[in-house]
Amino acid sequence: MRVDRLLSMLLIISGKGTVTGKELAEHFEVSLRTIYRDIEKISEAGIPVASSSGKGGGYYIMDSYNISGSPISTN
Repeated sequence: MRVDRLLSMLLIISGKGTVTGKELAEHFEVSLRTIYRDIEKISEAGIPVASSSGKGGGYYIMDSYNISGSPISTN
């Protein structure tokens, strides 16, 4: 189910810090294109998923956001 996959993706990304699209595609046994679409849907839902390229790159949730939805105070 797509919703289950999206939630699982969020948990994996938040737990690991940075995860490649290839790792996610292999884990969920879907195409890389499906992962791209899923990441887009997560972003549309208001969760700031960013990506970095190159060695050590991948998808990550921006530091200023936590899964509960409350901004992290920097005071």
